[in-house]
Amino acid sequence: MKRIRPSQISPGTHRIRALAAILAIGVFAVPVALAQSQSGAPPQPSFEAATIKPTPNLAPGQGYWNDPGQSRFSAHDLSLQFLIQMAWGVEANQISGRPSWLDSDFYDVEAKPEEGIKLSPDELKPRLQNLLVERFHLEPVINFEGCRERVKW
Repeated sequence: MKRIRPSQISPGTHRIRALAAILAIGVFAVPVALAQSQSGAPPQPSFEAATIKPTPNLAPGQGYWNDPGQSRFSAHDLSLQFLIQMAWGVEANQISGRPSWLDSDFYDVEAKPEEGIKLSPDELKPRLQNLLVERFHLEPVINFEGCRERVKW
């Protein structure tokens, strides 16, 4: 097997592979996650249209997003780490093995759900999860505290 040095991989590919390989999210909501992981569970909803654009972090700590109950999700100047925290409802210390750039690259997100949906926090989370998995090629590993099993999406 040929070994590739990290310096031979483009920065974007390196970041995606590193994140996909080592991202583990500690979650305590075992019943909800186990119910969703069953084969008969319906697919999670997704946004009808969405854009994610890198943005320079000109004012650290000044990122913002719109209030719940809106007909679209707008977030500006947020790190991927914060977006993951928002999507999966975890704290930063529950994301283990994260690369250093996870909280130093910032993004603007504009996303619209299907017609007639006013995004409550519970309606936002699965849509944001799907968006991050799709666009950043995430393969989160859910690590349940107190369980021996690891559930991989």
